[in-house]
Amino acid sequence: MVKENSGKIFRFKLDFNMGFGYAEQVDFSDVHTFDGILILVYKLIDDSIFERSIDEIRKSGILFGPVSIFRYPPQRGKGAWKLLGIASDFIINELPPVKFMSGSKPIKDWSKTKGQWYKYTNWKADPIKVNYEEVRYIETSTLNSSTGIVSKITMMKIIQSGECVSNYYDLTDLGYKNIYIQIVNTYYDKDTAEKLLLIVDEY
Repeated sequence: MVKENSGKIFRFKLDFNMGFGYAEQVDFSDVHTFDGILILVYKLIDDSIFERSIDEIRKSGILFGPVSIFRYPPQRGKGAWKLLGIASDFIINELPPVKFMSGSKPIKDWSKTKGQWYKYTNWKADPIKVNYEEVRYIETSTLNSSTGIVSKITMMKIIQSGECVSNYYDLTDLGYKNIYIQIVNTYYDKDTAEKLLLIVDEY
């Protein structure tokens, strides 16, 4: 772990002026150079101009992650994340398990793929063959952008409010479509996922 780059707490603006989200960075790029920078997003979302304390942010719990990000969050310019502070301890101290699928073209419902799902337990041991329901709530090793992470949490807020994501995002756009498919297949149970995926065309 790169300790000097870990424990950083950020605040960022959601899409469509839907408030502000909070996230924590943990850096394992000394172990995995390509995808070792991880982001955990907290449940706390607010509309206040006032920033929250690190303790308050952490107590809200994790909404999703750790997800891999291909570079450190931007702290300047459009879409910048504001660094609020650095935690005195680390929320995780080792690389998390990840899932991946092989042997099939992408489909919108990951539980119905004809390919095989695998789980990496510590990123070093051989992958384990699994049924999708065993790894539904585990992250993939897909690299995210900071803007993609913002879109993820915004989509989840829209779903939580009972609204339709396609009223805000163009899900014919492959980028937004892939983000939506990823969150629905990872953060929601099978029955809920099937309903949420009805608004998405098959690949």
